[in-house]
Amino acid sequence: MPINEKFFMTVMSHLKDLEAEVLAYRATFLTIKQEGLVYGLDDILRESKRLADIQMNAKYDKTVNETIQQMRRKNDDEELTKVLSKLAPAKYLN
Repeated sequence: MPINEKFFMTVMSHLKDLEAEVLAYRATFLTIKQEGLVYGLDDILRESKRLADIQMNAKYDKTVNETIQQMRRKNDDEELTKVLSKLAPAKYLN
């Protein structure tokens, strides 16, 4: 199977998994918020998103730019695979 098919299948699988996880967290968040179990939950979420954006920008922006440059220079599946393999999903926010 060519790298493009593998890559597409991997991306779609990750998107599906991430969407399911986000929906589960969203449902949990709304339940906790409706029950009033945690004070300032909206502020906590807003700050968590801000910190996650900073971490994700630091993690992905350089790799995306490098990959685009490599793809423009040459269409080398092996090189692209090396670059993409560096992007292991984060399990926790630092």
